[in-house]
Amino acid sequence: NEVSERHLCLADRLAFTKAKQKELESFFTNNVWSFDDPKTVPGERILTARFILTWKTQPDKSVKAKARLVLRGFQDPDAWEGTVPTSSPTTTRLSRSMLLSLASTMNWPIWTSDIATAFLQGKPQSRKLWVQLPNECLELLGASPDTRMLLLKPCYGQIDAPRAWYLAAVDKLKGMGLKQHPQDPCCF
Repeated sequence: NEVSERHLCLADRLAFTKAKQKELESFFTNNVWSFDDPKTVPGERILTARFILTWKTQPDKSVKAKARLVLRGFQDPDAWEGTVPTSSPTTTRLSRSMLLSLASTMNWPIWTSDIATAFLQGKPQSRKLWVQLPNECLELLGASPDTRMLLLKPCYGQIDAPRAWYLAAVDKLKGMGLKQHPQDPCCF
């Protein structure tokens, strides 16, 4: 459930401020964007963004403030034209069953994991889009109200972010020497 800061005590607000700072750091760490001159930015290519705040339950059952900066993807002019490739496959049931059977037969351990900030680690985008950050971001960055960020990679809220992550993951797996199955592009 999304959290409204209006109803939080001071300690919880401070926790969410730290979460917002951490989220912004991940955008810079993953080279998702760069500062750009607002005078040269075409207005029709600007997307706005907002923070989504939630409490995340930790393994020890405690809760932690989580902030996610999400673009308003419905403002993407290329999405309206239908010119953005968005296919991002997932593994088939047959492949999943085959891999589970193989692991069981070979006595292999099975594990899963979560990639932190996965969508921020996708392949770079070739199209040009900019972000108008919410005021709370600008304050945390010490930036002026007319600041615009040039997007170098797709991120949360964009329709092509899952595809960019999928393509980056495929490149990594192939770089490790794994071969993609011809019948299931998510089975290596």
